[in-house]
Amino acid sequence: MPPATAQAAPDPETVFAQAAKEGPQNEAIETPDQAAMLVRPLQPSTFLVPGTSPYQTAHLLGDWGGILPFLHRHGIHPYLNYLAEAAGNPIGGMRQTGAYAHQISIGADLDWYQIAHIKGLSTHFLMVNREGNNLSSALGNLFDVQEIWGGGGDVARLVYFTFEQSLAQGRVNIMVGRMLAGTDFAASDLYCGFQNLGLCPNPESLFLNSRTSGGGYQIFPYSSWGGHIRVRPLHNVYIQGGAFEEDTSNLIGASGWDWSTSKATGVLFPFEIGFTPWSGPHGLPGHYKIGGMFDTASHPDYLYQSQIAAGATPTVGKTKRGITQIYALADQMIYRTGPGTTSGIVLLGGFVWSDRATAMIDRFGFGGVSTTGLIPGRKMDQINFLALYGKINSRIGGSEAITAAKTGKVTPGIQSNEVDLEFDYAATLTKGLIMMPNIQYIIRPNAVSSYPNALVFGLRTNVTF
Repeated sequence: MPPATAQAAPDPETVFAQAAKEGPQNEAIETPDQAAMLVRPLQPSTFLVPGTSPYQTAHLLGDWGGILPFLHRHGIHPYLNYLAEAAGNPIGGMRQTGAYAHQISIGADLDWYQIAHIKGLSTHFLMVNREGNNLSSALGNLFDVQEIWGGGGDVARLVYFTFEQSLAQGRVNIMVGRMLAGTDFAASDLYCGFQNLGLCPNPESLFLNSRTSGGGYQIFPYSSWGGHIRVRPLHNVYIQGGAFEEDTSNLIGASGWDWSTSKATGVLFPFEIGFTPWSGPHGLPGHYKIGGMFDTASHPDYLYQSQIAAGATPTVGKTKRGITQIYALADQMIYRTGPGTTSGIVLLGGFVWSDRATAMIDRFGFGGVSTTGLIPGRKMDQINFLALYGKINSRIGGSEAITAAKTGKVTPGIQSNEVDLEFDYAATLTKGLIMMPNIQYIIRPNAVSSYPNALVFGLRTNVTF
């Protein structure tokens, strides 16, 4: 299907312009290069649900009375979205209750070739306003069951403001500005097919371990100063790296507009290598990634804490500079239901290893299945299942066990691991409107046995205007 609006003289070097030409993400792809671009171009994602993007023609209000086609022809791609997530736990947790949170997103992407004939340059801007309550405060679990809750408080927040330069016909991309590492490192559009923050928008252990130093590995909606380069030596292979400021103030009620570096605590250096096998528009695409990150900030040294708990003389300091995290991620379509890029059954999984010297969650893993178009006549609907596992650093659990032996108790308990399960059905009711009822089951909330396992019913509503 062709895009709803024609693009005026697109710049062949601009990945943004190419994405705009392709129209809805769930349309057939004709070339390997196009498939590679859709894997993860250096353009921000709003991390809502798979297929939601500023480049789509699926808007609830259509073409805005002719305004959108006009703006698109002039290289301006506005974005307006409302996302709500409700959840309640009739069983388990610390107490039974319900919660609601929502997010309003407004942004734009500018193709400077169409605006001013500047070759390969684009700008990306997004703000969000989040309000509501967090059900996980009643569950006590590690991974929030409403991924949009939080983000520094109920404030209007700048998510990103970046400039991207595409070179060598999209083989080299450079991005700088106020940005988040989670946009392109350890990222997949499949991950926000789920409501649990454990995977949407990224494997959360990477963020939770990083935030003890200021959150160099920022995920949506946090951002900091950063730069990122991706090189694609082959159409199905990419290599990327970056550097991102670590700043604790980003995590505590900030609006994202304080661009000073005076509160910086260090620098995060992520890297990733990806392989995206492609066998044509009717083949079975897959994405395979290995990567890691290291930062220069100070983190709690959990060996020190365990030595203090044991009454031993510490052999290390309270903090240790740097944390190393390594990940391996993959998804593979195993059965196709149609020509779209996500039409079929896709298996996904991943594992994150984090240095237990400074990591709160030193092992994290997940596996699941994402399906699109399984039900006849519902080619855009998705049925998804996820299981994820987070293991608390054994040095933390050991310290808690020693404290419990000495005092007779430890609150809330000796931590080991938490397992979260999620099943959901995302129904595209009309263009621009998706509703996703979901069921989550939390085993050992907060990685302790003192909180009862929790059953959670949720509903996500996603509207792109």
